[in-house]
Amino acid sequence: MKVKLALVAALLASKPCVARAADTDDAAPPKTPAIYGGEVTAPGAYSAIVALVGSDQTLCTGTLVTTDVVLTAAHCLADLPEGTLPDVHYGSQVLSDRKVAAASMGIHPSFCASCTEDVNDFGFVVLTDALHPEGALPAPIVTQDDWDRVMLAGASLTLVGYGESDDAPADPYRGAGTKRAVTTSLTQLTADALEFRADAEGKGTCTGDSGGPALATGADGGTKLAGVLARGTCGSASFYGSPYPALCWLRDASGADLLPDGCENCDCIDTDGGCGCATPGAAPNRASAWLVGLLLGAFLLRRAR
Repeated sequence: MKVKLALVAALLASKPCVARAADTDDAAPPKTPAIYGGEVTAPGAYSAIVALVGSDQTLCTGTLVTTDVVLTAAHCLADLPEGTLPDVHYGSQVLSDRKVAAASMGIHPSFCASCTEDVNDFGFVVLTDALHPEGALPAPIVTQDDWDRVMLAGASLTLVGYGESDDAPADPYRGAGTKRAVTTSLTQLTADALEFRADAEGKGTCTGDSGGPALATGADGGTKLAGVLARGTCGSASFYGSPYPALCWLRDASGADLLPDGCENCDCIDTDGGCGCATPGAAPNRASAWLVGLLLGAFLLRRAR
């Protein structure tokens, strides 16, 4: 769901593009063109959320996960003109021209543009300079400590992006380039929990919000990055990739190490309930519990005989 911005005062110029089509049959049909059902964010709010503008004037959204790494969608980067990198704009308005250049970028090696779910639609941009927009810290990611309470149907989510909105119908670009937020909920996860759906009647994302975050409240009460927008339909279903299982790739490809303690080998990520981390005091993983149960059962059976 990328959009092209208008060049205002020699900043950006292009005609608007059509929202990226949903890649799943679960998506509801598009509603009236117009983030949907939400509000313009207050100055300084969600300052870890940034805009990515390509040399072809395409607009996407991303999230600072370290001071110099932005996590976004792979499709936002895959279609850029060859040999180019996006500029990263920050603040409430893209047209304010508060930006920093990119030094490099990367796309998840398993990104599958033609798949219908679990498409690994993740990309990153490494900045030339560390960014501390309005004093904000980078957004922490939902990891194992939060997973079992956050990644559940009905969990509240806040969607943030610079895309089109229903509150600017008279604007030919429908307000694209202004940071907005809307509260919705997680309604469904895929079987492997690598993607989830977020929607509420008349509330959701639209063109230009691709790569933007779904934010949730973690176990510590803080705001955490739960998902990266891959596709959807305006004001209806939005489909997000869960970045937690992709942290090993992100570390190796970008240098941003966001893995929890004890998971340096990426062998303790469990998206199906229960923590498998090999850290002191951590719950045993399910494979270990199964083995213990089998041995205990065999012992009791032998005693019974």
